[in-house]
Amino acid sequence: MIAFTTNERLALLLSVLGEEAATTAFEAMHPTRATYLRKLLNEFKSDPPSPEEVDYVIGDFNQYFQFAMQTWGPEIDQANSQVAKKTSSKSTKSPLIYFPSLAPTNDPIADLNRLDPFQIAQAIADDHPKTVALVLRNIDIKQAAKILELLSTEVRNDAIVFMTRDSTVTAPIVNQVLKSTVQKAVSVEFRAEEVDQSQVLADLLRSLPKTIRVELMVQLEQSDPELAQKVKSKLYSFEDLLRLDDRDIQKLLAEVETDSLIVSLQRCEQALIDRLLKNLSKRARESIIEEMEFKIGVSDEELEASRSKLVGALARLDDSGQIKLT
Repeated sequence: MIAFTTNERLALLLSVLGEEAATTAFEAMHPTRATYLRKLLNEFKSDPPSPEEVDYVIGDFNQYFQFAMQTWGPEIDQANSQVAKKTSSKSTKSPLIYFPSLAPTNDPIADLNRLDPFQIAQAIADDHPKTVALVLRNIDIKQAAKILELLSTEVRNDAIVFMTRDSTVTAPIVNQVLKSTVQKAVSVEFRAEEVDQSQVLADLLRSLPKTIRVELMVQLEQSDPELAQKVKSKLYSFEDLLRLDDRDIQKLLAEVETDSLIVSLQRCEQALIDRLLKNLSKRARESIIEEMEFKIGVSDEELEASRSKLVGALARLDDSGQIKLT
């Protein structure tokens, strides 16, 4: 049986995950331990572990990951992903975002329009829907829309109902309510930055060998299908097309409609355009170049939708083993 200390196992795993993952992990460690692990990583560079040793440590990690997935339940807050914490690939501690300080003026409407929507949403979250509607009715409509998105469904729906009704509140009372809201809002000094845990997990899985990644995705799909779908959509990116060799690019292009390809190449790096087009016939290449000139004004939504089709085809072909990402 292969014997490793805890630090040796971790160092070997970090060597497999790569430099970026190792650097992120070191930032979350005690400096003394991080220094020791760096020393072990350097030793692995001069004296690489055997394939058997690598398989052993990854297999051990895989079992631990599966156990973690099986213990996930609905009571666990997904915003504090246990996978990210247990693998040390990312810190689950959300950084705080501090709002600029604002000294209230005699113009509460202007003050409310300058404040962050989150601050105002926190200030009025527990108020009566009539009060919420009064505040939102008196500020910029774009600001009001952002605030509504941050409120609970119940408060949001009730407030919208009152916003459609005529208000009989006198101007002095309106002014006092708005000033009070400003005072409460400025007391909200920070918020926790939202961490996209599906992206954290996708970044981790992208760093692992495909065989391990597939096994872990199966576990995730069984324990949390919704999260698994989000992770799956982020495992591949449009830029991954550059990781394909010419033969695999040709297989991919055979799966993609010409219109989608034309739109996808808008606002694209020239290196990627050249790489894809050189794998088409001369006639097809000339036709696409000509058509691209008429698609210059595509919207962001059209561009994203078309590129998603290419990425989806890439994912299917990679999952089935028909192509290989280098």
